[in-house]
Amino acid sequence: MKISLFLCITLLAVAPAARAWLPSQNPIRGVNLGGLFVSEQWMMNDQWNSIGCGGQNDEWQCVVALGQDRANAAFKKHWSTWITQADITEIASYGLNTVRIPLGFWMKEDLVRSDEHFPRGGFPYLEQVCKWARDAGLYIILDLHAGPGGQDKNQQFTGHSVGYPGFYNSGNYERAYKFLEWITEISHTNDNFANVGAMNEPRLKRTQRETVC
Repeated sequence: MKISLFLCITLLAVAPAARAWLPSQNPIRGVNLGGLFVSEQWMMNDQWNSIGCGGQNDEWQCVVALGQDRANAAFKKHWSTWITQADITEIASYGLNTVRIPLGFWMKEDLVRSDEHFPRGGFPYLEQVCKWARDAGLYIILDLHAGPGGQDKNQQFTGHSVGYPGFYNSGNYERAYKFLEWITEISHTNDNFANVGAMNEPRLKRTQRETVC
């Protein structure tokens, strides 16, 4: 199955709900909640050090360095403070109508293998920020930003900087599909995610970023 087809099918599954919520006459005007659930040292150095990840390249390395339990506690503190309800209220006050939240596949913890190392316990914080955004009247784009195996090499945004992209095989396609299927189901069954859509932006080639659907 070609990845573009797989992503388009998933996007089409959530598109009707998104179109039903967004005013047809208004374009998306929004802001990215970067660094919340996919943390990159280069864009948040002070916070990265505060989490306890100083000297580590990515979330995987930080979890290994801290140990799983300490890393879980450190990232929970980060998730609860990096974006607050006051931030969401301020975003809405500027007349913006959308927030984009980059996610790692590890948010769905049963997709993570025993030899993979990512912080755990993020879902309640995702649910909370989506509820705040919903209550503020904001549309929410949940972006599967970090796919299983890493969709580009030497990139912190994948959660694990690898020498060769490991995403492009049937096993990791399937894990990504299960993640998107999970988000789709949540958006239709959990009222806190009522304003949610999902998207992805894979890098198929070194110099090409595909736009799907």
